[in-house]
Amino acid sequence: GKSSPFSHHIDSLPSTFSTPIFWSPRVKEMCEGLDLCDAVMNDKTRELFETSLKSKLDHAKKELGWQSSVDFEEFKWAASVICTRGYHNHQQGTGPYICPLIDQLNHHPTGHHTKLQCCNGVFLHIAHRDIPKGTQIFTTYGSYGNSELLHTYGFVIPGENPFDCVTLSAPTLARHVAALMVQPEELPQEQELPQEQEGEQPQEQPQERQEEELPPDPELLTMATEVISARIQ
Repeated sequence: GKSSPFSHHIDSLPSTFSTPIFWSPRVKEMCEGLDLCDAVMNDKTRELFETSLKSKLDHAKKELGWQSSVDFEEFKWAASVICTRGYHNHQQGTGPYICPLIDQLNHHPTGHHTKLQCCNGVFLHIAHRDIPKGTQIFTTYGSYGNSELLHTYGFVIPGENPFDCVTLSAPTLARHVAALMVQPEELPQEQELPQEQEGEQPQEQPQERQEEELPPDPELLTMATEVISARIQ
């Protein structure tokens, strides 16, 4: 409320966001074929809210004397504030933190003027190039392609983004790598198989292995999917 010491900052925040959590089902269907399609279509935020978080928020309402319960729409807004504006202290592995005013800087993939640094627990935006008077000050949110930017922040870089890439799932990558490691000419030919000698018992031939997905390596799976993973902390 207005009595909160953070009320001015809360008032400066957007009332809604363009992140996928706010998209309608029709808009989500337009992601078919894109890198972030699986993350958008299989988003479990509402399920997480209903099964795990709502009871905790109801308990907080009772303990803290809130006037009303937190519904899913309010939760979506609060979660998006944290996702789009949360800063992390990577030196200490802590965060996210909400930092008023400096969260107003927009992202530029290559033409940014500042880069966020954390020194002794203090977040700093330090300019590394001259900033002409009257120009917008850009920072960088990281080396993100448009799929990552759209999923996490709700926007894309118009034109060419130098960090755009195509994400392959771990099972797909492992399957194709395995196929490349065994060339057809390396497979034994039928005439090369040993002939059975008269009087010998025929050896039991191994059953043909059914095609199946290779089990994904956990680290590879994390690397391949972290760019489209929804992080609500």
